Amino acid sequence: MKILENKIKFLLNLLLILIPAAFILGNAVLNITVLLFDILFLVVFFSTNAKKLKLGTNKLVIIFTLIFLTINLLFSINYLETLYANLGIARYLIFVYSITWLSKNKIINIEIFFKSTFFIYIFVFFDSLLQYIFGKDIFGYETIGSHPVRLSGPFGDEAVAGAYLAKMIFIYLFSLVFIFKKKNVVKYISILGIIILILLTQERSALIMAITSCALYVFFDNTIKSKYKTLGFIFLFVLVASLISSKKFSSHYFDRTLEQIGFSKNPAFFKHSNFLDSQWGAHFLTSVEIFKNYPLTGSGLKTFQFECSKSDYEKINSVSKDKRCGTHPHNIFLEVLSDAGIILFVIYLFFLINILKKILSIDISKKYFLLANFFILFWPIQTTGSIFQTWNGFFFVYFFILLFNYKKIGSN
Repeated sequence: MKILENKIKFLLNLLLILIPAAFILGNAVLNITVLLFDILFLVVFFSTNAKKLKLGTNKLVIIFTLIFLTINLLFSINYLETLYANLGIARYLIFVYSITWLSKNKIINIEIFFKSTFFIYIFVFFDSLLQYIFGKDIFGYETIGSHPVRLSGPFGDEAVAGAYLAKMIFIYLFSLVFIFKKKNVVKYISILGIIILILLTQERSALIMAITSCALYVFFDNTIKSKYKTLGFIFLFVLVASLISSKKFSSHYFDRTLEQIGFSKNPAFFKHSNFLDSQWGAHFLTSVEIFKNYPLTGSGLKTFQFECSKSDYEKINSVSKDKRCGTHPHNIFLEVLSDAGIILFVIYLFFLINILKKILSIDISKKYFLLANFFILFWPIQTTGSIFQTWNGFFFVYFFILLFNYKKIGSN
């Protein structure tokens, strides 16, 4: 029996090392790896003296959430898609809880998870940099498009290297400071290098969120002297000024953005009077109308792509109404509102408020890493991936694993 326990313990730690790599290898690999980890955890959990699952002080919130997720499933316009979304949520909830429980019981070493993530992050950075310099990465993946040239790095035909680097930046920095014990100079050189590479990926939303979150982090970070903060903000100003003066980048980052929010002088965009006339604006308006049609329970998780094509939504006040459909509304708040309805949306807001309170109560040395990460993921005024999709959803998994286990990381 002891031999079997040791083998399971070994497999759990091995999977923990592999999961960060699975994250960049694709949804199928990630799903299989996380599922195997969850199964092994359940075997360990129910074979021990764990009599009951401790849900903490938010037990009622969890119970009500499960009840309304069930109601959402029953009233969904596409039962199978919503069922799949619920199973995906369950998979990730088990995974976050499993890492916390296994680490607490000294079955896994949680630091190896963040060490593996740290090195995978560095790999994605340099692989994407090589792709920018040579036109191909080490796997032979070429850059995407020509005007502008987009970087995919190891993600193949998906131009998401910038999104990965932006959303994982504070996971990387947390590991850099608390596991590898690097000083401020390394931390801030890393921040500058990452922001510059995200700029080169041509991902506007990723760049905006990375610059904003890093600026907030630098502003609140009390481990760095004011004069160095000033130098950092001067560099940021110079970077923005360089963008404006460079035709290559200004046309993409500024002109195109202004066109989409209704400040264009380009005749091709003469119909766009404001952001709501853009494709993303049409997504937003459609999600609001879906919520109006299904105010209590929503249309069902992951059903936006099926509901948006109905003729009811052809009347939205946007010149891009014919482009209103997509797999999701491109904003997680509107996605929860339209897919899940007002009740789950309120529970979601209550949950976020509690998370924010928890972060603000954390020791100051670790607080601002988590706060900046929270800002990147949950800032409401941004275009986002779907919170219910495997790849994008895993960024939230990382955040909650760090939030629930930050005390154990770098404590030795």
